[in-house]
Amino acid sequence: MRKLVVLLMLLGATSMSIAVPVTNGLLVSLDSTQGVTTSGTAVTAWADSVGGNTFLQATASRQPALITATLNGVSQNVISFTGGTGGDVLAQQSTSSNLNSNPAPSAFTWYVVWNPTVVSTSQRIFAENATINGGTTTTNFGIGTNGTVLARTNSGTTSATAVLSTPPTVGVWYVSVGSWDMTTGIAKTVLYDFATGNLLEQATITGANGILNNGGFASFLIGGSSTSAGSNFGSFMIADLLVYNRVLTTAENTQVVSSLIPEPATITILALGAAALLKRRK
Repeated sequence: MRKLVVLLMLLGATSMSIAVPVTNGLLVSLDSTQGVTTSGTAVTAWADSVGGNTFLQATASRQPALITATLNGVSQNVISFTGGTGGDVLAQQSTSSNLNSNPAPSAFTWYVVWNPTVVSTSQRIFAENATINGGTTTTNFGIGTNGTVLARTNSGTTSATAVLSTPPTVGVWYVSVGSWDMTTGIAKTVLYDFATGNLLEQATITGANGILNNGGFASFLIGGSSTSAGSNFGSFMIADLLVYNRVLTTAENTQVVSSLIPEPATITILALGAAALLKRRK
């Protein structure tokens, strides 16, 4: 029995935790199967594996929950956020981390493995607040639970949004990819089906030339656009979040998306291998 338990634990760990294949420019790598601190089921902190970034609860009454979900036939821990006026949010805290560079990066690419429980234009999966030109702190970019991406114009007072014509479906797992080049002003959102890896839709906008040259980052948030009440809190489950300080190439994007979507065949082979080993050792 002990051997069986160990093998099943190894099988689960192998199929749930995937190495990131592209590390150049990687600022944040968050995996819901590791680095999560809880009080009961409430998540109080989530630490990433590359940049020394710890994301902490906004308040004790607004903690997301660590729950179990099934992704491509594999049961694993994910983090569930509840929206509303007093929604859950985790805020980046480490002022010495690589998110707090000055001047800040002029481009980003981010990847989110997530499942919406509410699809809304206003609800955010995550957002980045920064000190922009002129010294004003504002939300500089973010992605909503409807899969769209917003990015600031160079005035810092308005934003442009890349909108998907067909929003995600509640209860379905997706990989969302977003990018924003502040020099060219091009922002893009891409939605993949987590179960199949198929590209579902993409949208691009131009003219969102943001400026992040005045103090670097103020904060990076998961679950809303700020920690204050009524700040676009999102309702969703999340398994992975990656953030890069550049726009990835097409080949790099393919590598990262493929790593985030484990093929069912891989899981089946691992399961068969474990079963064969158990049979041989009887």
